[in-house]
Amino acid sequence: MKPNDSKYLLCVVLCFPFLILIFSIISRHKHLEVALKNRPEVYADYITNTAVSWGSNSFVSIKTNETFNPQLSTALSSIIPENSILSTRQRELLRESFEGMFKAYSDGSYESYCNFRFPKQVKWSWRTNGCWNLDNDGNVKTTSAEAELDRYFKQGPIFGGLSMIRNFYTNFSATHNSKITRPAPEGMDARFKEYVYLYSDCSFYSNFWIGVNFDKCKLIVFKTNSTPESIAKTEFFPMQEQRLATVARHFPNLGYLPIGEQFSLVEFSNSPIRVVEQNKAVTVADAFFYIRTNPPDFSFPILARFYWSPDDEQWLPADLIVCTVKTMYLRYPVF
Repeated sequence: MKPNDSKYLLCVVLCFPFLILIFSIISRHKHLEVALKNRPEVYADYITNTAVSWGSNSFVSIKTNETFNPQLSTALSSIIPENSILSTRQRELLRESFEGMFKAYSDGSYESYCNFRFPKQVKWSWRTNGCWNLDNDGNVKTTSAEAELDRYFKQGPIFGGLSMIRNFYTNFSATHNSKITRPAPEGMDARFKEYVYLYSDCSFYSNFWIGVNFDKCKLIVFKTNSTPESIAKTEFFPMQEQRLATVARHFPNLGYLPIGEQFSLVEFSNSPIRVVEQNKAVTVADAFFYIRTNPPDFSFPILARFYWSPDDEQWLPADLIVCTVKTMYLRYPVF
């Protein structure tokens, strides 16, 4: 055997295990991808364990104002430096906005929900176009708020065509549909109130969110001179380690659904686009929190976005993302 042949053989021997490993990883990933699409129950244990691990964080009770409000202030102060782009008043109002969001999904009153979603003296309207409507095959159609509520009171909730979402929401949809009022209430205001009531398991979210984790919360405040990029593409993605159940999904590991940007039925007159047009820039606050929920719903991470409206002198809610796969059974946070 020639020396060159010996070197070639040695190279093959050394590289063969590495090539086998690469092939094994690729094959396994392909197998997992197919399994997740066709048999979501394969990941039932993993998903449950992940949700349980989220719930093992330390949480501060939302109902205990004397503890919750100071810790919320401390958490936000620690991540908003004094020399930030926010004024003292903007920092305080941002704290109040987050407090209002937490109460909206815990107090059990429609008034608390409206205080968050329809800030006082802020002009808003029902969307006339742009509301996403996902059919059972996952096809997206844009529609008006009125048309979407008409569809909802006839067909019930639809969470899209992804089999992993559809399977995990079978129990939710079956329970939910049996409670829908038919015929629908008269008028958009009455219909929306009933819509929120039903999605909250007929409780206006009483004790839905019961605690917030502040140890791992994150906040990014920035200014942009164009329409802000979707919150689903922010720097928060690296917050969660990518795992096997994240096929084609980066955050928050088990599939997500932005419930504000595409699916909200409400729009503000001073939208982010209009703020940019009038002020050449818009200030945005994106936040990450772990939320503890009341059983049987699991705890989950959220991303929330507010933006500053100079004309209204308020932070307005812009988007909310929650983990959607097997983390909620009875209630779903309408935005």
